[in-house]
Amino acid sequence: MKDYAQSLNTDVVGLQEVASKEAIEQIFPKKNWQVFISDRPDSESYKCRESGRMSSQQKVGFAVRKGIEVQQVKSLPELALDSRGLRYGLELTIESPHGLLSILNVHMKSGCFVDDYRESDRKSCQTYAQQAAWLDNWVEQKEASDTAYIVLGDFNHRLSVDGNVFMDQLEQNTNGEPSSLQHITQQLVSCHPRYPDPIDH
Repeated sequence: MKDYAQSLNTDVVGLQEVASKEAIEQIFPKKNWQVFISDRPDSESYKCRESGRMSSQQKVGFAVRKGIEVQQVKSLPELALDSRGLRYGLELTIESPHGLLSILNVHMKSGCFVDDYRESDRKSCQTYAQQAAWLDNWVEQKEASDTAYIVLGDFNHRLSVDGNVFMDQLEQNTNGEPSSLQHITQQLVSCHPRYPDPIDH
């Protein structure tokens, strides 16, 4: 993983399911990178199915190449909906060649793999509906303030499928105007033959 990280031609890397800042720094050394992680409290460990190993923490983080000015770091517990099992969001505001840029990293609730989460009575979809409303509102706020933004992470949702309701909501502002959001992983195909539609974007 460290070799792969060194091969990246990028200034900002969004990270998923990381245990700690120290774990990230094993892959992104602090002599070259600034490391940020959500301040979600550690959850209780449990024994994983099949492997029998103990679980690790699952937080979101960023590695930002040194020399990039990070103006603000916000850990967003709102995305966890007051549930210890759900992940926080993490938002950075950085200086870019085009001015200030907000980058939001999310890891949303798993288990709601349907085109329209509103039509499912599964508990995971009810949770997803709350997270989706929060994220759609975050996007709307950026649109209203004309703030440049990027949203990335593990959406645990097939946003690339035609007719995905959540993607349609993100692409349409409440005033009826299309949002400036562009889905740049729209044509991406998963490497797993059983699951061709990606859930990371």
